[in-house]
Order: sequence, then structure tokens, then C-alpha cells
Amino acid sequence: MLQLIRAVFLAIRWQLAVAFSVIVPAWPALAVDLDGTVWESAARTEGDLDPLLLYAIALTESGRPDGEGRIKPWPWALNVEGKALFAGTKEEAIALLETYRGRSVDVGLLQVNTRWHGHRVQDLVSLLDPETNLTVGARILKEALNASPGDLTAGIGRYHSGRQDRARRYARIVVRIYQYLLPLLSKTFPVGQICPHSRRHVRA
Repeated sequence: MLQLIRAVFLAIRWQLAVAFSVIVPAWPALAVDLDGTVWESAARTEGDLDPLLLYAIALTESGRPDGEGRIKPWPWALNVEGKALFAGTKEEAIALLETYRGRSVDVGLLQVNTRWHGHRVQDLVSLLDPETNLTVGARILKEALNASPGDLTAGIGRYHSGRQDRARRYARIVVRIYQYLLPLLSKTFPVGQICPHSRRHVRA
């Protein structure tokens, strides 16, 4: 999975410089506008969570080239015990999820794991709904951050793994993507919306 993440990051680093858009809705090149989107609303459910951080994690978790020189988080991405699958439609994703029901599957934009977090929803299929997936993922991220007070990088890493070495590697990728996106953000979120101390203590 980390090999895939590294490959996605390298693609993001180069292709984002050419054009940038998000899955719902699409924005013009070189603009990141999360105002009024599901990214902002999911972040707000957890108070001071940064929508851009949530988006950077989604790019890391489910980002894929769209064939037009852009990278997008993909709502119908699945990862079955290390095997990445990108369904073309929600219906295809549902069929795949049913095929692998009972196994450990990472689902959707934020790759919410069914084994560890399936209890957070009534039906695993609902994790293929972008809003549900982001809301659940935001809660998991906030819990990870709260478990690492004073160390935002460690908190980000805990979203991916409880093992410190894996967590740190993952966090470095997320932070680099976040820092790359930050100058493209078209809205400055007011104090309280930015992830606490993100610019001061997040280090690649």
C-alpha cells in the first residue's frame, strides 16, 4: 500500500503543477476551493479539523490519475488486503465490496477499513457514499490526532497505522501533499477551522 501511496504522491507532485481538480465538484486548474463542499462539512463535524488536511489524506489514500493530467480522490476505490481496486462506477464498487464481504477492505475516499471501523456504519455499502465516508474518516482522523497531543505528524500517521515507523512514513507523504496544496487554497479558513498549529508543527 505504501508503494502505491508513494507512486501517487510522485504523480501528484508533477501533475498538480499542470492541472488540479477535485471529484465533487470539479474546479479550474490550479485552484483548490473547499468552501461549501462535503470536505468542509465533514471537517466541521469534528470542530477544528482542517478541510485541506482531510483532502490531502484523501489524495494519499484514494488518489488516481483521471486520464486528463489530473489527480482525484476516487470515491469508489477499494483496497483488499493490499490489492488496490478502482471501480468505474458506484454499482461496480458495491459489487466488489459484496464479493469481498467478510475480509479486510479499505473503502472510498478516505479508505475506511471495514474490519476496524465497519461498526461505525449500519451498512458497509454506505461507506461508498462520499459524504458518509468523509464524515466517518474525519471522526477517525480526529481520534488519531487526539491520541497524539502535541505531535500532529504522529496523529496524522496514526490514521494509517499504529506502528510508529509506518505512521511516520505515511504522515510525511500526507504533509508534503498538504504543503503543496496550501498555496493553491482559494479560501483562508478562519482561526478554529485550521488544524491546530498545522503550519507551525507539521514537518515533512
